[in-house]
Amino acid sequence: MSKIFDNFFKLVSLPASKSMKEILDDYTNCKLEKKFDKNIITEIVEGIKDYFDTAISCRLLYNAEKNQHTELMKNSNKKPNEIYGIVHFLRLLAKMGELLSYTFWDEVCIKQLVFYIEDVIMYLNEQKSSLFTSKMYESQSQR
Repeated sequence: MSKIFDNFFKLVSLPASKSMKEILDDYTNCKLEKKFDKNIITEIVEGIKDYFDTAISCRLLYNAEKNQHTELMKNSNKKPNEIYGIVHFLRLLAKMGELLSYTFWDEVCIKQLVFYIEDVIMYLNEQKSSLFTSKMYESQSQR
């Protein structure tokens, strides 16, 4: 997959038109309207954002994106979850099973987390028309 982006000289346009933080804030609001437990939703969402901020530079970027990331973070006081959007968020979700295998959580905690991750994925699917746009990518020369 990395070669696809390298070969076509495309990068995800950043900052994203809708950041991961905004997506998760919308998800939180949607769940709170449906009377989900505020403490659990907040803990799950904040945990996802924190994990994303930690994993972005070492697990979620293709080689061609690493310079872009370095420049963005050097010139910004924002957290990665406030800059990156759906593309990188989906990369995190795709690797979540692998990442969870490194935790020492008990089975009950992991099952609860998996439930909410699946719920986030269903929410993203419902919102896909507003999350994916034709202007999500730019050529490397546009930077």
